Amino acid sequence: MTKRLFCFIALSLLALPGRADDGIYFMADADSYAAPIAIKAFITGWHGSLHGGDTAFADADVESGLRLGSNSVGYVWRYDYLLDFSPQTAAIYYEYKNRLTPMPQQLQSLSIDVNHVETRGMQFAHEFQLREAGDWRLRAAVNLLKGTQLTVGTLDGAAQFSGPDFKPDSIASLEADIDYRYSHPALHEQDLDWFPPAPEGDGYGLDVDLKGDFSARTHASLSVRNALGYVYWKDVPATRYDLSCQCSVSEYDATGQLQIDRRYRQTLPRQEHASLHYDLSPHWYAAGDILGNPLVTFASAGLGHQQGGGHEELRLEPQTRSLIVEAGYKTCGLRWQADRVDPAEARRFGLSLYGELAW
Repeated sequence: MTKRLFCFIALSLLALPGRADDGIYFMADADSYAAPIAIKAFITGWHGSLHGGDTAFADADVESGLRLGSNSVGYVWRYDYLLDFSPQTAAIYYEYKNRLTPMPQQLQSLSIDVNHVETRGMQFAHEFQLREAGDWRLRAAVNLLKGTQLTVGTLDGAAQFSGPDFKPDSIASLEADIDYRYSHPALHEQDLDWFPPAPEGDGYGLDVDLKGDFSARTHASLSVRNALGYVYWKDVPATRYDLSCQCSVSEYDATGQLQIDRRYRQTLPRQEHASLHYDLSPHWYAAGDILGNPLVTFASAGLGHQQGGGHEELRLEPQTRSLIVEAGYKTCGLRWQADRVDPAEARRFGLSLYGELAW
């Protein structure tokens, strides 16, 4: 049904009369941040310097399609991974991965909250001109999505160590409440002969983009991805267990089960991006940006230069001590962001590309 609807909308757009700005477009945008350790180390072996912190996220958005007048239709792929955890949890995991001695005889909290979803589908958008004064425009996009991956849930508990390593006889006590849903298990459930098929999901998302001029020198824009959005999953594997053990004396207690949830509605993570430009002269302007998601809000500020249809911009994001470089010319551009010259050491990284081809 989704493919038939896509074809119907595309053919309807092709039947519309052409305009000078008709053409194809492409956009790819990615942002990531890991508070406790470098991003590369975070997704590999946690080998490197530990900085502390309690959040990490990665998101990516790829869109490509056809624009005819104020309408557009295209393909969209999105990836979101948001992870919230206690600093003690990060420290324990770091010690475990690097074979360090855990802090003895101290009760340490365990807390993890994860929300991961990957989707793909079609997008239909329309741009409205709200008012001619200031050229205020609103673009609303509806995404019809197919869910391909999910991991969502929590782990809460506490651990106390009495020995030099993470072997069972060195764990004085461990309490854990595990409740999460997934496409693929992450806690070795296969050791319990648990091999459920990946779930299927369908959903939608609403994106909103607003831009215009407050004055001849002040320009603003606001983009909200997934202002409203859900994926409705069917037959979702889930792990729900309460674990308790005095591991050093081999006393264990586990209650719970592995099960299939017939229905589950996952809320798509919202992302907001606001920007404000103020012209200092015909060629120079001051720039400020805010990027936010359910875990963090980052602000940046800097200067930009514009001339002959092109622009270059340099901003600083103080919270992450990262540098942002943007450059564009008429219908194409890029953004690069990092807090380290060596990307392998970066804890904050971002990259954007966009382009349009008119006919």
